[in-house]
Amino acid sequence: MQISLQLGSVLAFLIATAHALGFVVIAAPFALATVPRTAQLALAVGMGMAGAAIHTALPATTPALIGQLAWAAATGALIGFVALAAISIGSQAGSFIGLLGGFVTPPSLTPLAFGEVPVTGDLYGMIWAVLFFVSGADVVVLRGFYLASDASVHLANTATVIVQSVTLTFAAGLEVAAPVIAVMFFAQIVAAVLTKVAPQLQPLGFLFPLEILLSLIMMVVSLPVIPHLFDAGVRLLLAAERDLGA
Repeated sequence: MQISLQLGSVLAFLIATAHALGFVVIAAPFALATVPRTAQLALAVGMGMAGAAIHTALPATTPALIGQLAWAAATGALIGFVALAAISIGSQAGSFIGLLGGFVTPPSLTPLAFGEVPVTGDLYGMIWAVLFFVSGADVVVLRGFYLASDASVHLANTATVIVQSVTLTFAAGLEVAAPVIAVMFFAQIVAAVLTKVAPQLQPLGFLFPLEILLSLIMMVVSLPVIPHLFDAGVRLLLAAERDLGA
């Protein structure tokens, strides 16, 4: 029994696998600590087999092959970074709420990521993960991976995509935490006025419990904002796909 392989097919498979491996080691949930390295490699090989037909511009020399493999891995890592930034918006928003609202609890161990995050960040992160898979956004991530092949990614747009990803992640977290900041500021003003008007009430004594109560209330109130932020995250992925392939 003989198996004949065409050199062009093998080269396309190697390039597609390098592209997939760069994506898998960065993008969540593939890059979680609970995913074994062998599973990541197997997933990259499977994704490389599926995307081998996309890579038509094949190198003719060994140095060109090495350079194209490195470029494919770099572009895959870039797409993975954009996906990671979009997925991290939920936990980032929850961490901002816990930090700025005064509701700071001991960090909890996240079983998936094997890392310690605030309870509020873990809550918002789980809600975000549910929305991510229920809405089919994972399909969008894989679509962006296959569209942004090594031949279509433009180096001039990579810096813009990275800056936009980091900016949106930070701004989205502040957008969710903005009502909490406003309420905390208002509570401080009320406590200061009561201290001057009626010092016998000792308003500073119940200010901290009041801030915790208000932060919990604002956490519940801000939950409806999460779908809008999720939509912004998906739009970020689509815009990144368009910019990288432009």
